[in-house]
Amino acid sequence: MVAIKHKTMEISTLSGLLIGIFGIVLSIIFYLKGSRKKNPAFEISGLNIISESINNKVNDIKIIYKDSEIKNLTVTKVAIWNAGNDTIWEKDIPNSNKFRINLSRINTIYESEIILKDKDSTLELHKIDNSIICNFNFLEANSGFIIKIIHSGINSDSISVMGKVIGGGEMKRINDFGRKSEKREKEFWKYIGIGFFSIFGYFSFISTMPFFLKIMVLFTCGLMLTLVITQIFQKKVPNRLKEKFYQD
Repeated sequence: MVAIKHKTMEISTLSGLLIGIFGIVLSIIFYLKGSRKKNPAFEISGLNIISESINNKVNDIKIIYKDSEIKNLTVTKVAIWNAGNDTIWEKDIPNSNKFRINLSRINTIYESEIILKDKDSTLELHKIDNSIICNFNFLEANSGFIIKIIHSGINSDSISVMGKVIGGGEMKRINDFGRKSEKREKEFWKYIGIGFFSIFGYFSFISTMPFFLKIMVLFTCGLMLTLVITQIFQKKVPNRLKEKFYQD
């Protein structure tokens, strides 16, 4: 009788723990979907067209760009957008930390141009030394712009993007793999993770392992599920920018 009562209490406790974990996961999902946020985000995609290492292997060839000989030439696209769900206004950007694209000092920016933007939003580019300052009047949720930069870096690693939104934090890179196969693999493993931790948690719940160990395992599974689900809700390059951004 005592054993049955103890078993009932154990099941009741574990059930309460499962409900609590489920509630936490749902709370995080609803928070991510419903809270008002101004999240500046960016992604970079580049293509090296001319490389000094190749030039050194070919004699008697000179590549001229606007009357100057060049050794390296890379085309980099930078997508900047509002990954939150609340409009970013010009007044939200501090003058000391405007949205800007920086190129390392040892390289040179040859050209920059806007290749896509919201038709209702204004956007102006101002080149100062090795930086391009981006001034705009507003960015709605999931809205942004793409800038193409032609520069002397050997790849796009020489490019950095900076800026801040008051109340929204610093600009963050999304690391969206876009058209590449790595993206599909990354998403696949996220869903594998959900299935694994759900099944593992279930069998731990019905297993005969010690009670305190069940609690530890279920808590760990709940924590890992929360992390994986949070990753799934991570923002990607908006569809309205994606085609132009990954187009060669």
